[in-house]
Amino acid sequence: MRLKKKILFIIFVFLILQTNFLISIWSQTLPNKVVISIGEKKLTANQVKRMLHVMPPQQRSYFTKAPNQLTEWIIRTQLFKQEAEKRKLKNQEEVKNNIERFKKLLEMEEFRKQVNIHSEEDEKVAFQIFLDGMLAKIAESEIIKEIKIKEEKVKQHFEDHLDSYTVAKARRITIRSISANHFYNDDKPRDQIRSDEEARKWAKTLRKKILEGSDFEEIAAQYSDDPTTSGLGGDIGTVRRGRANKHIVTPPELDILFTMNVGSISQVLEAPFGFVILKLEEKRKLSLEEARKEIEDRLRSEKLEMNFQAMKEQTRIMIDKNFFSPSPPKP
Repeated sequence: MRLKKKILFIIFVFLILQTNFLISIWSQTLPNKVVISIGEKKLTANQVKRMLHVMPPQQRSYFTKAPNQLTEWIIRTQLFKQEAEKRKLKNQEEVKNNIERFKKLLEMEEFRKQVNIHSEEDEKVAFQIFLDGMLAKIAESEIIKEIKIKEEKVKQHFEDHLDSYTVAKARRITIRSISANHFYNDDKPRDQIRSDEEARKWAKTLRKKILEGSDFEEIAAQYSDDPTTSGLGGDIGTVRRGRANKHIVTPPELDILFTMNVGSISQVLEAPFGFVILKLEEKRKLSLEEARKEIEDRLRSEKLEMNFQAMKEQTRIMIDKNFFSPSPPKP
């Protein structure tokens, strides 16, 4: 029995040593292995690692966690860069000036630390990433300018998305509560913050005052805890669904606003920043002319994406899915 265990142990150790030997060989050959190719352009594992190494920290972190986005970014950059080369865009004065500006950046110690440049090779990789990315963006801009949008397409899009082109002007009162305290990030002591129950009750009291005739703007200026709008009488400006608004307005608030009648006061709503009361002051649909540029820009962008997908289909692309796994090799 002991002999059997001894033999099994020897076999186990042998297998471990053999595996370690194979891993050692694999690690030596991996750096030179082509892990992605876009037409004639080929990148090895080592080249991809070096690209990650010299990227700004946020970009590096994002691509490390989302390798599928990394491959998409590489493919997009290379395809549009190839288009830029066909159009000889590198000869533009703007490109030459940008290259000189980036070269000066590379001489700054603070910038070199930020993008992790520690050697001449790092510098070359960083410069190539910059150049490829710049040429790709310029090519995209050139293509977008050439895209013609027919008038009937603009009108059809406008009619099909009327809700997207509705704007509302509103005011808001926010009552801070203990469960929303962390959003304010001002280190206010917890014992100075209303409980959720107290905040809701106080918001209802203020709403009642408004319904009884008190001025919404004055109540907001005096009692709202929203630091960005209380000084404006609760004015959150003009807002739209699906668009960046001047002040933070959450989707549930927008949903309520766009179902309200002009001049009406909402019920007390629970929102991330506390308990909220809304007043709708104006609601209207943009005219076609007001929305035209936005629609044309959107349709051009959609057409550009269609062109990109066509470019991908017409190009032989290979991706090593094992390398670009959910946990890609660290740079």
